[in-house]
Amino acid sequence: MGRWALDVAFVWKAALTLGLVLLYYCFSIGITFYNKWLTKGTGSMLQPQGPGGAELDGLPQKSGPHSTGNST
Repeated sequence: MGRWALDVAFVWKAALTLGLVLLYYCFSIGITFYNKWLTKGTGSMLQPQGPGGAELDGLPQKSGPHSTGNST
């Protein structure tokens, strides 16, 4: 009878540990995608970043090889 109680306790502890690991894993994935959604720039209070980390202030950007404006 003692052996049976030990096995049940081990299985319960293993199931609880596995459940907590899965919960933490799902929470981590969820918070990662929530953070991406929150900081993507549209609909947030954060200032959107331009190329090279420069803040966009609404002024026209200099044209260069990487600009997306009209080119001649």
